[in-house]
Amino acid sequence: MGTVTIRIDQQTKRLLARQAKRSDATIGEVVARLAKKHLAAEFWGGVADDYRRALSTPSRKRAAEREVAGVDAAGAEAVRRS
Repeated sequence: MGTVTIRIDQQTKRLLARQAKRSDATIGEVVARLAKKHLAAEFWGGVADDYRRALSTPSRKRAAEREVAGVDAAGAEAVRRS
């Protein structure tokens, strides 16, 4: 895999270098790990927001429960047929 140069301020470089040293990794590995964690946190934050929205009113909660029941029933039918 190729590499690229990114511009960061000196304070951020020092923080990344310190973390790299603590975890016996390169700065690039630390940046990659942080980027993956950030993207995962954004994704799961969106899931949590969607879940809160789905349950925000009694009618939305009932609709979500009906949808889950439908998925459960379809899964049970697929298992029964296999």
